[in-house]
Amino acid sequence: MEANRDAALKCRALAEKYLREGNKAKCLSLCDKAERLAGGSLAGVDRLRTLASASTGGAAAREAASKPAATPAKAAFTPQQVEAVKKVIAAKRRGHYAVLGIEKTADEDQIKRAYRKLALKFHPDKNRAPDADEAFKCIGLAFATLSDKDKRRHYDMYGDDEPEPGMGVPRRRRPPGGGVYADEMSPEDIFNMFFGGGYPQQHVRRRTQRRAPPPQDWRQQVAQLIPLLFLCLIMFGNSGSLYDPPFSLKRTAKFRHERLTRSRGVVPDIRYYVADGFSAKHARDGYALRRQEQNVESEYQTHLRYGCFSARQRYSQFKNAAQFSPRRRELMERADAIDMSDCDLLEEYFGVR
Repeated sequence: MEANRDAALKCRALAEKYLREGNKAKCLSLCDKAERLAGGSLAGVDRLRTLASASTGGAAAREAASKPAATPAKAAFTPQQVEAVKKVIAAKRRGHYAVLGIEKTADEDQIKRAYRKLALKFHPDKNRAPDADEAFKCIGLAFATLSDKDKRRHYDMYGDDEPEPGMGVPRRRRPPGGGVYADEMSPEDIFNMFFGGGYPQQHVRRRTQRRAPPPQDWRQQVAQLIPLLFLCLIMFGNSGSLYDPPFSLKRTAKFRHERLTRSRGVVPDIRYYVADGFSAKHARDGYALRRQEQNVESEYQTHLRYGCFSARQRYSQFKNAAQFSPRRRELMERADAIDMSDCDLLEEYFGVR
């Protein structure tokens, strides 16, 4: 059964490859094979099938369109999912903090954890209840606003209003669906940033001085997906509760003992901190230690993705503002001064650009 699972993941990776190359029919065929090997639905396959079917004509499109009728269980949703969607939609009227279910004093880590939990719960591939897509958009908008310091400060002062130039009073409401992130990144883009889908090309800061890496084969693609899938499985466990790891990427009063990742199959030399008793519980068992260090690797990659995403957003904001401002030189200098070290580390450790 585990061999079938590995084969299913390989088929999904190949389906992604053929989709990028424009071979939609081959992508659809591999999607079907991946789910047969997995013995049911497989995360990410529905999204690939939808993307391939959207622009595939003839028999392939008709087959993809008829698939929901053949498998009605995939379109089902539970009463709990319906209530959860209604709760998010209702919270929208109270603001972004209410949508994410956090206090106004929440720090960056709490914002990330709240978004990560809700995004997995309301993603269209996971939740098919009525208006679930609207709830997913609300969650993405809330995260995009509160995860950026400047946008959060503006939101705390004016809410969804825009101030008059040079004045401290609101001017007008933003149009529905607009705001600080509608013209920058879609909810799906932000989700992909967190869970391994990469960045949309129009938002990537080009670095012309670096040569493009050689194309990856399916083994490399599957290897990159494994830690992210592991993280998702952890978060879906325990009735959807957030995973509370026995380590921290930062030194705290509780996590004060420094360690570096050393387990086989884990990116080496990632610094993390553990509490008293960690060695007795985990380090003496090679398998248990390897599991924890896989969690460290996944958490570190998510941390770098978030930091790189935030830096690129700020760079894009300054660059766009400079195009129409008499302070163009100053704004471009501020854009070039933004710390992109998280992006560099993300590429160095995980090969993600």
